[in-house]
Amino acid sequence: MNADLESDPLKTRCLPDSLCLKLPASLVEWDRSTRVSCHKSMEAHPKSVEALRWLVEKPPGISLMAVLFLLLFWRLFRWPKLRPGEILRKLIYLVVGAGLSDLLASSLKVAIGRLKPHVTFYNPNVLPALSLPSNHAFNTAFICVWFCLESARLQEKFTGARFIFVSFLFALVAFIDVSRMVLGQHYPLDVIGGNIGGTLFALIYSFLVSRVRSTKPL
Repeated sequence: MNADLESDPLKTRCLPDSLCLKLPASLVEWDRSTRVSCHKSMEAHPKSVEALRWLVEKPPGISLMAVLFLLLFWRLFRWPKLRPGEILRKLIYLVVGAGLSDLLASSLKVAIGRLKPHVTFYNPNVLPALSLPSNHAFNTAFICVWFCLESARLQEKFTGARFIFVSFLFALVAFIDVSRMVLGQHYPLDVIGGNIGGTLFALIYSFLVSRVRSTKPL
C-alpha cells in the first residue's frame, strides 16, 4: 500500500523508522525551500538544463569531464615521469577507492532513509530513490581530495601549478553540488553531507593505503 508523502506537513520525505526522521524540522524546511529555489531558477533555461544533465549524468559527458580532468593533472604535474608500474598502481588505488566511495554513499542512503525530491509516494515493497548523501557529491569529493593529496606528494612546495589545480578541484565540487540541486535531484543537505562524507573517506582511505605501502599518503 502506498503512503502519500504529501500528507507530511514538514515534507521530511523519510522511510519509516529511519534516521531521516530525526532531522530538525527547521533544517528540513530550509533544505526544501532552498532546493526549490535552485530548481526554479533554471526552469526558464531548458536548453542549459539539458546540457548540464548531459555533462554530469550521461556517460559521454562524464567521460569528457574525466579526460579533461586527467589532462589538466598531467599538464600541471607531468605525471608520465612516473614509472608505468607506479602509474598503474595509483590508478588501481583510485578505481578501488572510487568504487568503495560509491558503495559507502549508497549504504549511508539506506541507513538515513531520505527520499529524493521527485519521489511522491512510498511503496514498502520497493526501495525508492534515496537522497542523503548525494553519490555525485560524495564521489566527487573523494576523487578531488585524493588528487589534492596526490598533487601534494608530487609537488611538496605550494607552487602556482598546485594553486591552479586545487582551485579547479574546489570549483569542480561546487559545480557538481549546484548541478544536483538545479536538476532537482537533491537537497542542499544531501550535497553538503556528500562533501563531508567523501572528504573524510578520502583521508581515511589515503591513510590506509599509505600504511599498506609504508609511504606518505597518496
